[in-house]
Amino acid sequence: MDRLGKIMGLALIDYALIWAWVRELDPDPSISIAVTLLVPLVFGINAAIGGVLAFFRKRDSMVFFANALVSSLLMSHLFHAGIEVHQERRLDAWEFTRQDTVFHLTKWEEVREFSMGYIESAGSSTYFLDGTWEKKGDTLILEADSTLMFILRGQLLGFREKAERIPLKVTVK
Repeated sequence: MDRLGKIMGLALIDYALIWAWVRELDPDPSISIAVTLLVPLVFGINAAIGGVLAFFRKRDSMVFFANALVSSLLMSHLFHAGIEVHQERRLDAWEFTRQDTVFHLTKWEEVREFSMGYIESAGSSTYFLDGTWEKKGDTLILEADSTLMFILRGQLLGFREKAERIPLKVTVK
């Protein structure tokens, strides 16, 4: 088997092992800094294997040195993909625009709560409504204090004007 084939074979093994570990870890966005430790760790493991093989004068040592780069890239990509999967299981989010204001609505799965806010400037949001949600059939019922809204077929009903149907853009599903 040529070197490229061996590198690809090792990359497939790395992909399976790293993805299984990341899925088990279920990384939260708050630990995304961990990738700065994990990428060098994966690189180091593969480089160490290559070093041991080189010490014993095996021809395949260069394959592990090359795989050190490939596995590092895989680790970074799969860790970030794991964060996205974590977020998708935990929440749903939508956006809509009214009078030059972008509003965002987030529904938290585990606590059965929602939040609504608007974007003031790049990276800055103000939340003005928090409440609970309930699913009945294909309708999502959002309730907060005296506010009652519904999400039905990708549209928000009951925001400001009761009869208005506002199309929602899915941002996280």
